[in-house]
Amino acid sequence: MRRVLCVLISLALLGLLLPRLSSAAYDLSWQTVDGGGSQSTSSPYTLTGAVGQPDAGAMSGGNYALHGGFWVMAAHINVKQGATTLPDGTGTYDFGSVTLGSSSAAITFTIENTGLALLGVSSIQPDGDFSVTQAASATVAPQNSTTFTATFTPTATGTRTATISITNSDNANDRNPYTFTVTGTGVASSGNSYLLWTK
Repeated sequence: MRRVLCVLISLALLGLLLPRLSSAAYDLSWQTVDGGGSQSTSSPYTLTGAVGQPDAGAMSGGNYALHGGFWVMAAHINVKQGATTLPDGTGTYDFGSVTLGSSSAAITFTIENTGLALLGVSSIQPDGDFSVTQAASATVAPQNSTTFTATFTPTATGTRTATISITNSDNANDRNPYTFTVTGTGVASSGNSYLLWTK
């Protein structure tokens, strides 16, 4: 009798749970995660045949990138002059007016890594009448920064414009290279005038 009672109670509980389980919503967004792939090892475990699925392709957003069905940490570059962000592709900094034959003060720019992976900075290239020092560090840890300086030495009067291009490892956010515009104005030197009086 006790056994029959236990069975009846179990069936009643199962009857209450099944509708909830069957009505639960499940969703695997953005394509599928298939078997196959290579091997991944992290002591003391090894995962074989389920890494690097090619069907999911690659996508990114913010500090993360999805490659083959797996979210991985990514670097994220940002450049500032002082407290002002110079957005990739649209940022501009003006060095002001500088007399021909002289140079501006060296202006310090900050390269930030706001991501979660190590950021590599391989080169910083200017053009035109501008020169730069390379980054103080070739790698930037997550949530850290490094600096470089730029100087304006005009070779002609008027507005001078150039692009500074930073080659880096932020491929997940399509910021390699990271570029911004620098401008300055060349000014002719004012010579001293002398008036000679004669009798």
